[in-house]
Amino acid sequence: MSNMHLPLSLENEVPYYSTLLDIRKFLEQNIGVFPIHSCQHSTRMLKQILDLKQVAGYYLPLNKWHAWSYDLNLKLYIDLTMDQFSEEHDKIMILPKENLFLKSDLAATSNNLMTPENQFNPNINYLVKKFHKYSKY
Repeated sequence: MSNMHLPLSLENEVPYYSTLLDIRKFLEQNIGVFPIHSCQHSTRMLKQILDLKQVAGYYLPLNKWHAWSYDLNLKLYIDLTMDQFSEEHDKIMILPKENLFLKSDLAATSNNLMTPENQFNPNINYLVKKFHKYSKY
């Protein structure tokens, strides 16, 4: 576990943390290579299930394109796939907007399949429906 993200009591700071755990477990069971190349799937599911904003930009330590979610009310980034870059990351990373790992890019957010027209593709709709049956959420 990395000490470089904001130390939070997750259950207290993020009221839907148990749902994040359920979504993460579900994605691990339903996407064979998860979390590798699965950031858009996870952000789209979080958009549909928890209405979190989708963000794209860069994972700074490797300067790699990446996508994650943003809670507008809590002003926190939620990332279910950062551990694809390093095993030192938690399976669910909760970070302040200003951090050492993620840098949002408005152009990347709007141009890299994160637009409303692309976020509700049939595969995601299928996964969301399957998740609702799985979790009874």
